[in-house]
Amino acid sequence: THSLLYRENAKINHMNATVRRATLRAAPAIATVHVETGQDAYTGLIPDEYLQNLSIADRTTKWQEMLADENSHAICLVGLIDGKVCGWSSLCKCRDANSGPKWGELGGMYIHPSAQGKGLGSLLMAESLALLRKEGYSQATLWVLTTNSSARAFYEPRGWRVEGKTKTEPRENFELHATRH
Repeated sequence: THSLLYRENAKINHMNATVRRATLRAAPAIATVHVETGQDAYTGLIPDEYLQNLSIADRTTKWQEMLADENSHAICLVGLIDGKVCGWSSLCKCRDANSGPKWGELGGMYIHPSAQGKGLGSLLMAESLALLRKEGYSQATLWVLTTNSSARAFYEPRGWRVEGKTKTEPRENFELHATRH
């Protein structure tokens, strides 16, 4: 979990980076970041066949549906460098049954490999946590693929702590094992 009382000082190494709420028009760019980042980050962690079959077109459709859903309480932010979507985060009320009423969730955060190491992830994280605070949450959770050491190396120095809860999500021919922070 992450105490939202903690405020990270985001450092950005790129002068033209911004974060804003996602619009429906951003769905194709979000989908591209989603697929290409997943294929890069999860190589060796989940089956190659699954990664190779990820489709930007299919993801675009899913993102269009999510962003157009007026009944959704989820919020999507995009991180841009020089006006190009290079990252995204999704935020919502914590979906876990054992969470408190003031718990939010960082449902996902992806930074395209070409934009990693430039500070966009730190900026997007800081804006995501600030928005959760603004929405009235005092704690936040996120789920990380247990074997994804690079993601954990990003989150843990930024105030996220492994709390020990785990879950398994079945996929075709394999399972994803995640740990809650």
